[in-house]
Amino acid sequence: MATFDFQDASGKEVEISYPVSTHVRFYQPDQVRRREIVIHDVRDLVTDPLSLAEFMRRPWIMRSRYLVRAHEPHRDKWRQFYIGSSTEYRSPGILRVGMYEHGSTRPDRIYGRAFAPTIADRRVLIAAVREWSKHDFTFGSLRVFVDDLGLCG
Repeated sequence: MATFDFQDASGKEVEISYPVSTHVRFYQPDQVRRREIVIHDVRDLVTDPLSLAEFMRRPWIMRSRYLVRAHEPHRDKWRQFYIGSSTEYRSPGILRVGMYEHGSTRPDRIYGRAFAPTIADRRVLIAAVREWSKHDFTFGSLRVFVDDLGLCG
């Protein structure tokens, strides 16, 4: 397993083996494509988690802590990669929902349980997010983050 400092990755060239499909139903870790990417920026889903609306736009994809926006020079395309889905930087992709008070970079409270990247768990998480979205939290906002740090036990 490769190590890489994703906090300071802008402009770095990386070769990854990325899955053919990142949908939780179709994900197969042995079916990958080799990709050469130049990293533009990185979003850390612990310090900059997904809003509930962002999560619900694509609730079925495999997610990991670092969302990399990169250019593929060979294809001349800009793409986004959850780098923990690659063979080289694989991570478990456990999702949690937390209350982030205004200005916080870590969840102040956790709602629900940990959700694995499975169809059954995503169904439960989607239903929970739909329910929690009905409430107004004046002191912060509910966000979806990746708990690969063991923040929540």
